[in-house]
Amino acid sequence: MDEKYAFYLSGFENITNRKKEEMFQAFGSAMSIYNAGEKKLSIFLNSAQIDSFLAGKNAGWEKKYENMMNQNIRFIPFYDKEYPYRLRHIEDKPFGIFVKGRLPREHKKSVAIIGARDCSEYGRFVAEDFGSKLAAAGISVISGMARGVDGIAMRGALKAGGEAFGVLGCGVDVCYPGSNRSLYEETQRRGGIISEYIPGTAPLALHFPKRNRIISGLADVVLVVEARVKSGTLITVDMALEQGKDVYVIPGRITDSLSEGCNGLILQGCGVALNPEQLLRDLGMDPNNSGNQQNAKEGNYKQLSLEQLEMLSLLSLDLQALPQIMDKLKDNTYLKNFTLPQTMETLIELVIAGFVKNEGSYFGLLQPFSH
Repeated sequence: MDEKYAFYLSGFENITNRKKEEMFQAFGSAMSIYNAGEKKLSIFLNSAQIDSFLAGKNAGWEKKYENMMNQNIRFIPFYDKEYPYRLRHIEDKPFGIFVKGRLPREHKKSVAIIGARDCSEYGRFVAEDFGSKLAAAGISVISGMARGVDGIAMRGALKAGGEAFGVLGCGVDVCYPGSNRSLYEETQRRGGIISEYIPGTAPLALHFPKRNRIISGLADVVLVVEARVKSGTLITVDMALEQGKDVYVIPGRITDSLSEGCNGLILQGCGVALNPEQLLRDLGMDPNNSGNQQNAKEGNYKQLSLEQLEMLSLLSLDLQALPQIMDKLKDNTYLKNFTLPQTMETLIELVIAGFVKNEGSYFGLLQPFSH
């Protein structure tokens, strides 16, 4: 019963989480706060806060609570035993959280994978690679379900049969961005959607920096894939460091603006993640069968001809136009005499074999080539 009144209190963004907790400790229950008169409330709240708190009782809040229950959304206040242990001692912990699906398991290690929305092909590959391999090893992948690195890492985790958890800057019943609808639905089934904002809350810009403390708070380690110098990703990093969390960074080329933030974090002393296996070892886990996976990849390369292998060596994760590829052939001992038809035929063969991606007359690697 008290959860219902805690739900009411959680809806007031003009009252800080700390103030709500202080009131709860003083009154003994959320219901006692709800039933308190203006005089008692004035000990903690100013006149504007009191007016909105009292007026809210006539704003149909009980109907909102019923709607939440009907949507299978749970509200977990900070004093509930289900409230995540990892969040209990962070700065400005949420008074309560809303969950659609379930919460990360306390006994499992968790990694937050974050990065740029407009990521590069390199960033796309790394996000999916780490997301899938960490999840396959039993790690919970946590992110903000945003466009770009966040969503890609979560998809990788789910594709690998693992768990993913999205922390939103809106209500858990609001899919944002809308383009992530399938990810939003699948995450509920295989993990959970989490927010401190009551259902129906719109994705306002001011909510996103604040929700980042929950992303880092739920994680044992934060991994940054790509980030510009001034970005929301670095806000999450600052919060993670304040919370005492380890931060790892994917290094990038010094000429790429998307890597400036990451390389800067390395200079500041953050850890460097060169591959998922290294990160797993740093987390005290054995990267099971990683050697077998490498052997399997090398076995796949054995089916390719010398010309196909040389063609792969000229490509990168970034898509390249056919004329760019033809220029590179001139400096390759084995391919310098290749004609345009021969080049196209070889590239299409590699596309069909699953080594190369193709968009119109642009070609790129599906995974790094290291034969």
